Amino acid sequence: MPANKPTELQQFHRSQQQLIALIVVGIVAFMAAVFAGVHWVFDDPAGALVLFVTALVWGGFFFVDKFYKQIVSIHVVLTPFIVMLCYFQLSEGGLQTPHSGWFLVGPVLALLSSGVPAAIIWFLNIVVAQWLVMLYAEPIKARFVDYLSAVPPAYQNYDYFISITGQLITVFLLVYFIDRARKNAYADLEIRSDELDNANLMLESVVNTIPVRVYWTDAELRYLGCNQGFADDAGLGSLKEVIGCDFQAVGWNRDTTGLVERDIIESGRAVLNREEIRISASGEQVWLRVSTVPLNDVAGERIGLLGIYENITADKRKEIALTETEERLRMAQAVAHVGSFDWDPVSGKLWWSDEHFRLWGLSPKSIVPSYEVFLAGLHADDTERVVAVLQEALEGGRSYSCEHRVVTPTGEERHIHGRGQVTFDAAGAAVRMVGTVQDVTQQKLSEMALETSRAVEASANRAKSEFLANMSHEIRTPMNAIIGMTQLALGTPLTDKQRNYVDKAHSSAKGLLGIINDILDFSKIEAGKLDLETARFEFAGVIRDVLDIVRLKAEEKGQQLSVEVATEVPAVLIGDSLRIGQVLINLISNAIKFTPEGGRIKVSAELGESSGTDLMLRFSVRDTGIGLTAEEQERLFQSFSQADGSTTRRFGGTGLGLAISQKLVNLMGGDIWVESRKSEGTVFHFTIRLTEPRTDSSRPTDTSPSVPDQVPAEALQGAHILLVEDNDINQELARELLAMHGMTVSVAHNGQEALERLDEAAFDGVLMDCQMPVMDGYEATRRIRKQPRFADLPVIAMTANAMKGDREKAIDSGMNDHIAKPIDIDVMLATMAKWIRVGH
Repeated sequence: MPANKPTELQQFHRSQQQLIALIVVGIVAFMAAVFAGVHWVFDDPAGALVLFVTALVWGGFFFVDKFYKQIVSIHVVLTPFIVMLCYFQLSEGGLQTPHSGWFLVGPVLALLSSGVPAAIIWFLNIVVAQWLVMLYAEPIKARFVDYLSAVPPAYQNYDYFISITGQLITVFLLVYFIDRARKNAYADLEIRSDELDNANLMLESVVNTIPVRVYWTDAELRYLGCNQGFADDAGLGSLKEVIGCDFQAVGWNRDTTGLVERDIIESGRAVLNREEIRISASGEQVWLRVSTVPLNDVAGERIGLLGIYENITADKRKEIALTETEERLRMAQAVAHVGSFDWDPVSGKLWWSDEHFRLWGLSPKSIVPSYEVFLAGLHADDTERVVAVLQEALEGGRSYSCEHRVVTPTGEERHIHGRGQVTFDAAGAAVRMVGTVQDVTQQKLSEMALETSRAVEASANRAKSEFLANMSHEIRTPMNAIIGMTQLALGTPLTDKQRNYVDKAHSSAKGLLGIINDILDFSKIEAGKLDLETARFEFAGVIRDVLDIVRLKAEEKGQQLSVEVATEVPAVLIGDSLRIGQVLINLISNAIKFTPEGGRIKVSAELGESSGTDLMLRFSVRDTGIGLTAEEQERLFQSFSQADGSTTRRFGGTGLGLAISQKLVNLMGGDIWVESRKSEGTVFHFTIRLTEPRTDSSRPTDTSPSVPDQVPAEALQGAHILLVEDNDINQELARELLAMHGMTVSVAHNGQEALERLDEAAFDGVLMDCQMPVMDGYEATRRIRKQPRFADLPVIAMTANAMKGDREKAIDSGMNDHIAKPIDIDVMLATMAKWIRVGH
């Protein structure tokens, strides 16, 4: 590793120094020892001693540390003396330089080996040596003469000194060149070592920076190295802790069998980009993308393998989440029968979801979606319209929305609702449409079934309304005869017994008429045909009319009937006074019926919640009657149900009164309820919502025609009336009633006869039945009104058609007014007097 490099270089440097020292010391010591032996042989003990000492000194340098510095010091210090010895020779003739060639050899070698500075230093050394020779020539000469006088003459030519000097110079030059080569090699080594260190640092930085995890092993799958990422994932802080560990001991490789890696070592085949699930050091499940390659030496032998891991957990989780989302979307589309599409109108490329294929009856594997495939699946009758809507969306910038039919290859027809959003480029051209297709077949079938059901229901309601109208007409027609005839009979001289019979028949007929009215009201409510009036009325008048009807029954049973109206209740209100009175009459009548003789009945009215002109009235009808159990109260407001359901049925009744009252109260925006205990009396409460008029008036306005309290008998006397009636009994009844009041009557059995009678004679008024054979009263009236001469002729409906809307229908056909059967003689005369003028 880079941290160990300086120590290795230092060791290499020291080994070089030792090698050079060994070579130099060996050569110098060997030469000194040889020359010492020569001098000893030639009987030169002094020279032998000097050379021997020199050999010992050089041999001792081997044990001196930092030998290189010692060699340099000796080289610099001894050079002047060596040079002096080279150029100095003793003779009687003085100083001579017979070996002057050495003078040039030294600087030249220094120049070649070490450059100009070394040559200059060498030259200066020679100059200094020469100057010393010149300065100290005589003293030296004397000393040498004295010393050499003992030397045998054969050795006094001093040539061996020159040889020794040359050899020493050669040794020093050898040392110098070796040292120079060592320095150059060491410098080159340092440069290459720095480059290698930089390359190693860069490689290490790259390996530790890359996001993948890298490791390498030997052939026995022992770790030789890794990057920092691998060490971190292995839960180790230092790279050294990984080195030498077994392949399956650390890191993600703990979860592998190692069979793949061993196969790579044996076969030499790399395995790349395989995905594996591992467990990290923290226990987390991770996904890895692994690549493993074998490592070979220069000889091709397998020495290990290199492994690379890439943690793809985040991408894999996104992929899994995307897959799950797509699956949920596919399932949602399948459940909702909604497909999706993505269309490029420029290139024509079209993508469909699986559900889109299913809606078209196609398989994603069998066909490539295209615009032509889309059109081919459309119903032939819808193709042109769908293309037009698509084109409008692409050109007009609108969202695509269109319902159409699709015919699958099996012939199945489906209703589809397509929706799409168009994307435009900067130039405004459509480049993409993304949308959905929804199967609305069941919805369409349900709508069709609902329309059919509504049509059937409407038909049933019409049939029910017609049935009610017919029933009303058919029942009221004979009832009109019964009540009218008994009333006429009561006006004739009768015995007491006869009068008793006729009076009871007349009362029973009126009671039966009340029951019939209840049944018809209930039927109208159930059929939704009962509409409420909205008119001004005096509240005190409603209470007065109700009391006039029920007071006689209470007096017959000796009961005390009282009324209490709170002072804050407005005198004039807007609503349906007739229905309010109907509810009150029903509740008071029940109280009278179920209260024993001598009991008490109290009616009260008070003001409830109010907001501006809208207010709520609360009524209570309290009695001291037989009371009700909890069970009886539960079924009290059920249709055709009575509290007393026993076979004796002491109190009688249809069981419709309270049911009708409840529905009427609900229609008037209120509610009705009861408080009672058996044998302790009963209290009925109900509320209704009314409106207070903005301006008060003592006389309320009403949409019904005003009826004078008294009709002068002479007002209609002498009038010539055309009676249009198909029922013989009703003809007779009407003729008698009209004749009793001084009127003459002509009869027509249907509308066609009425037109003929009008052409034959003049009449002051016409009483027109509505439901007749040949021509009904409505058509006859329309034809009468088409003739200008009959523009002012009073035509009044006198009919058993008394359902809601019958009066309006009569007015719309051109009639002036409406008289319902059974006939109330006072109402009939008052209505006729309102329109008919005798002699006009």
